[in-house]
Amino acid sequence: MPHQQFVGKVVSNRMHKSILVAVDSFHWVSKYKVMRKTTSKLMAHDETNECNIGDRVKITHCRPLSRRKAFMLTEILQREKIYNVKEVKAEQARQKAAAEAEAAEAAADAAQEATAEGIQPPTAPVPGINRGFAASAIE
Repeated sequence: MPHQQFVGKVVSNRMHKSILVAVDSFHWVSKYKVMRKTTSKLMAHDETNECNIGDRVKITHCRPLSRRKAFMLTEILQREKIYNVKEVKAEQARQKAAAEAEAAEAAADAAQEATAEGIQPPTAPVPGINRGFAASAIE
């Protein structure tokens, strides 16, 4: 008799050499004439700790390895792309710093060209001084 096989998605890989796989199955409910989806979570043995969350895997029934674990990882069908959050944030910070440096360099070049032509570059408004509607009444 062949061993029972399931295809599912890895939900958790926190345990050492173990994964939790969510397996979906569909059942016909004749009373309501609809298909009903049920999800069961099965523990499986991952000898090499190579599975990540989101991978589609095939698991095969084997002898009980522990109280809840009676399946073994057969193969990884599709890997999920995993992003390292620290690396992504570091790359975004590098790009932002490069853009700010480029903008500052462009502003310095524009100011240098303006002073070469004898035009005074505009100055930034001083915070705290009212430059709105009532500015002429104060002065």
